[in-house]
Parts: sequence; structure tokens; C-alpha cells
Amino acid sequence: MDLGSRKDWLNFICLSELPKAHLPRNQKACKACPTHRDQFSGPFPYIVIVEQDFARFESIATDWGFWDDTYEFAQDRNQRYIDSNFKEIWLEKYGADLLNVRSWNDGWDATLISEQSSLDLKVLERMPDNFRQDTGAGIVVIDGNPLLLGFSKIKGSDGQRPSEG
Repeated sequence: MDLGSRKDWLNFICLSELPKAHLPRNQKACKACPTHRDQFSGPFPYIVIVEQDFARFESIATDWGFWDDTYEFAQDRNQRYIDSNFKEIWLEKYGADLLNVRSWNDGWDATLISEQSSLDLKVLERMPDNFRQDTGAGIVVIDGNPLLLGFSKIKGSDGQRPSEG
């Protein structure tokens, strides 16, 4: 079922290629942590890291998606928002390759892609439909490449405004 065909869902998306530079940074921190140290001796040392990244990317997407400035941009698509917020420093800080605000049916979006990333805008066209009306994080595999995905409906800071465009 194409959820986007009946309503226009507004989303904030944060993507990162896996494995990525942020994984070793988190692994080093976790290896030193007594709570997670034993996790790295088993066959799946990155499970803890990826679970932490799910929470981190969901938090990033929710922060941006529930931010009044993002909501206002989704309504009026003002260039001020892009000029003041879509900066490379956020990609570096988040360990992300792509930030995107989009309206699925109206066909508009604003995207920032890292200069070091191999991702392009076509990756967004191949995203699954089922996350459009939700908020969360996960891994999607597109063209054989695993991508860490954080996504959020755009609802403003009160979380009550409609996310439909």
C-alpha cells in the first residue's frame, strides 16, 4: 500500500552510510564503558553501537521534526531556514551523510549531502513508504548498501500539529 498516495506526509530524514566513521568512535567509548565492555568480546560487537545509533538518529530526527522552524519551513518553504540551518557542521556533528526535509506528494524537499558521501538524491526515491507517517530509526538496505535512517514526522514543538501537507 502506498501511504503517500492518499495524504501528503511531511518528514525530516537523517541518513548515514554503514559502516561509517562514527562507529569506531562509539566503539572506542563503549569498550571503555564497564557496562558494555563484554559486548565487544562476542561475535556481534557492533550491536550495541547500532542500537545507540538508532536512539541517536531518532533523537536527531525528532529534534528537527518537532522544531517550530522546521514546521514553518514545511508550510512556507522559506530560504532563510535552509541558509541558516543546512550547514555541513551538522552533518559532521551528527555523523550523518544526509539531512532532508520533504513533502512526499507535493514533490518538494530540501537536502544537505556531505561532500564526502557517496549518497545522492536518488537514494531518497528508493526509501520505503511505511516510515512516512511515523517517527523512529532503523536500517534500510538500498542497492545493497546498509543505511542508518532516522526519521520524524514534522509536527512543531507541541507535537500536536498535523504532519500532513
